Amino acid sequence: MLNDELIYKYLNRQCSEEEYKQILDWVNQSEDNKKELFRLESMWFQGKSAKYEKEDLPDEKWNRLIEKKELRKAKSTKTLYVTFSKYAAIGLLLILSAYMVKHYMQPTSPKDDWTCLKSGDSVKEIELPEGTKVWMNKNTTLKYKITSGEPTICEVQLKGEGYFDVPKNKGRQFIVQTQRMKINVLGTEFNVKALPGKTNEETSLIDGKILVEGVNKDCLILSPGEKVSVDNHSSELNVKKVNSGLQGCWRSGLFPFEQANIYDIAQTLEQYYNVKIFISPNVDTTITYSGVLKQKDSIEKVLTLLSDAIQINYKIKDNRVYIDKRDTITAD
Repeated sequence: MLNDELIYKYLNRQCSEEEYKQILDWVNQSEDNKKELFRLESMWFQGKSAKYEKEDLPDEKWNRLIEKKELRKAKSTKTLYVTFSKYAAIGLLLILSAYMVKHYMQPTSPKDDWTCLKSGDSVKEIELPEGTKVWMNKNTTLKYKITSGEPTICEVQLKGEGYFDVPKNKGRQFIVQTQRMKINVLGTEFNVKALPGKTNEETSLIDGKILVEGVNKDCLILSPGEKVSVDNHSSELNVKKVNSGLQGCWRSGLFPFEQANIYDIAQTLEQYYNVKIFISPNVDTTITYSGVLKQKDSIEKVLTLLSDAIQINYKIKDNRVYIDKRDTITAD
């Protein structure tokens, strides 16, 4: 069982890397442990501590945590009062000096501001200020902010697909947020796919360890070679084994597919080539394709390579692609 001091440090984002690993190991021991930690985290960060100060507390652990919080707050307030009383004039001078420096001698760019990056029509490689390398797939938007403190917190919001190579750093926490997932990272490599309009979001782990939290506060710890997907309707987290070598190979100009049917393939091609694909009902969706394809200059070259593997014919008109069962499409 985790002690109160460790839980308190976790809730206040003050854990070292070793302490954070200890929490991850404990969470991974049972579903009850996961539920307990995220129950406390939810109550703590949703501002419910003030409510429980005036009502009966739900349990002894929460009571001890609140007392610890209030004790530290009281000590901090007392120290601040004494210091202010003794050095009020000096403090006021320092504040005015800092204001002058900030507004008249330096450009205003607070570290807590969000920075927005867009990849446009090509894969973009960037490096965040704290050292993380990110590859953004086409038409991907990434926002990040770095909050100074102990530890430093780097938060990322992703819409699209990104591959992250996060270096180990004891003084930093790294968090990736999508619409349906929150990913807590130590030092690792992983791929995140959160494409607009798709029925689910995915995170695949290549190396290291990550903690994935869903919108329902359920959580999973991934090991290398595992992928978690969350359905946009049920919001349930599901894990399965994958070929980690295929994850993120789009960075090298490849389309990775693993047991992908024609609809999975069509979604990828629609996004990359900006076309609309229509699939005939007579196409066999049980036939799947696993492997990689080069991102050729045109969608026609890719479809030609696929046609034998999944037994299809295709026809292209303007920005529309019509796919049918082999030998059923005829020329105009």
